[in-house]
Amino acid sequence: TGTLTADTLQLSSNIIKASDGGSTITLDTSDNVTILGDLTISGGNITSAITLDSTLTVTNTTQLNNTLTVGVDDAGHDVKFFGNTASHYMLWDTSEDKLRIASTGNTANLLLTSSDTDNAVGPGITLERTATGADNDALGKIDFYGRDDGDNSTLYARMYSQLLTAADGGEIGSMQFQMMTESAGGNAVKTGLWIRGSATNDTVTCNMPNGGLTIGQNSSVQGILTLWDGGGGNTPGYVVLYSPNGTANYIFCEDDGTLKRHTSAPTANSDGSEIGGQS
Repeated sequence: TGTLTADTLQLSSNIIKASDGGSTITLDTSDNVTILGDLTISGGNITSAITLDSTLTVTNTTQLNNTLTVGVDDAGHDVKFFGNTASHYMLWDTSEDKLRIASTGNTANLLLTSSDTDNAVGPGITLERTATGADNDALGKIDFYGRDDGDNSTLYARMYSQLLTAADGGEIGSMQFQMMTESAGGNAVKTGLWIRGSATNDTVTCNMPNGGLTIGQNSSVQGILTLWDGGGGNTPGYVVLYSPNGTANYIFCEDDGTLKRHTSAPTANSDGSEIGGQS
């Protein structure tokens, strides 16, 4: 005990050196150094690597001015961020290779904001498949799961995108909205609405391969279906009705209100034959 003053203090041959001047203590050893009490670093920089084989607890603000890497390629570790509400957290789960945002409430778990004042779209979410594309590639999906009354995790709905044509300059895409039905069972879903681009006339086609279309609600909301004419008013909008033997009937309305039937897509009032008049 007492005061020891020296320009350089060396203990146990080359293990610990203390350089006087009030600014530097150098640990020069290949052996272990054990600190039985607290280690406080109140200033300065750590300029070399630090390897910790135990838990590090930081109770104050920490700033990182360089890349933070957790684990190594093919051998990661969980990273968890807690919220201010119990059971609210964000977790990178390395065993599932998934990012999980968990909560117990009914509020939005993810909020994206943009302060741009122009009229461009923002904020946004991008799903990109970066491999060289081929026709009919699946591009991405969003699944909606819930629990049935047997507490089974069940897929109830899905948004599914597909690359129909991958040709450079002739790309065509599609989007499907799929739903669970009683006959599908399990985690299978059926397509209710299929929206596809067209290769011939720069239009988008909407198909309902597994059901019908209902507009409005009985005795509650009036159903309205609007069909516009084509460019210049020369091509009327039409409804295609198929007979039981597969014959297509193109139903349209003349300018004077006459309802007509034609065997192909109408292009003028003179097409087809009259079904009935309107007064």
